[in-house]
Amino acid sequence: MSGSKGSELRLEQINTHLYSQARTRLTSRVDVYPATFLIRYFIVLCISILCFLLLGAMTAQAQPEQPNTAPEIIIPNTDDMLLGQVTRVLDGDTLIIKVEDSTYLYQLLSSDAPEFVPSDRTPAPFSREAKQFIEQKLLGEIVYLQFDPQANRDSQQRRVVYLFRAPDMLFVNLELIRQGYAKYNPNRSSLHIDSFQYYAKKAIELQRGIWNPDADSVAWANSPSDEPEPVEKEQVDDQSITQVPAFANPQPIDPNSVYITKSGKSYHKQGCSHLTSTQHPARLEDIQDTHSPCKSCKPGS
Repeated sequence: MSGSKGSELRLEQINTHLYSQARTRLTSRVDVYPATFLIRYFIVLCISILCFLLLGAMTAQAQPEQPNTAPEIIIPNTDDMLLGQVTRVLDGDTLIIKVEDSTYLYQLLSSDAPEFVPSDRTPAPFSREAKQFIEQKLLGEIVYLQFDPQANRDSQQRRVVYLFRAPDMLFVNLELIRQGYAKYNPNRSSLHIDSFQYYAKKAIELQRGIWNPDADSVAWANSPSDEPEPVEKEQVDDQSITQVPAFANPQPIDPNSVYITKSGKSYHKQGCSHLTSTQHPARLEDIQDTHSPCKSCKPGS
């Protein structure tokens, strides 16, 4: 009997020892497993990210670079535009255009050329060159006038317009920007945006005109223009051209003629106190429909 009790006691001790060891191992695994799992998960995640980045780099390198193509220039229907003739160029983006029997002063929309003031002894850089460029391209030429549906006047209430030279449909506003004679000004414009942005960026990249501080302004202004190929459009109707009488190149203005400012609506005598730094001479016949006589200096009296 005593032997049986001793065996049972020993067996109970062995079971207790085994239970204690199993519990210790289980507790150890519960404590260690979460930390080990997180470390392994972090390592796998890092490897996956590296593989993804490597695959993306290899794919991008394998694909050919997409060419930066110029957007298509949308030439409007000539039936939807007015026909006029440029009679005078005041500066790179300001012109006087005769439409039917009236003459109007227009600003070129989206094209911001340096302002040219004849009386200024130190004109703005490239202002003279921009004026020369427009004179060479447009003076005496027949043009089509396109108006923006967003606005037909700028913040100073001046008429604004897109111009296309007939019959090759050269987009004058865009050509100014493309050649570096003007900056792109998106205010109050909603047409041709892609073309303006593209060629403005190209002019900056190529350091053309106003974007090249080291350019020889005189040589650059008189150099031939690398005009793009004319857009294929129907030839302008000869009869429609004859509706606007031909003009000879304007003669030099008499110093005693009237004077106007770029934003004013009145014309003045030379030396009038209302004249500003933007004053320039003008022929009365060109501005009589757009300006009124100054009430202070009373020109013509």
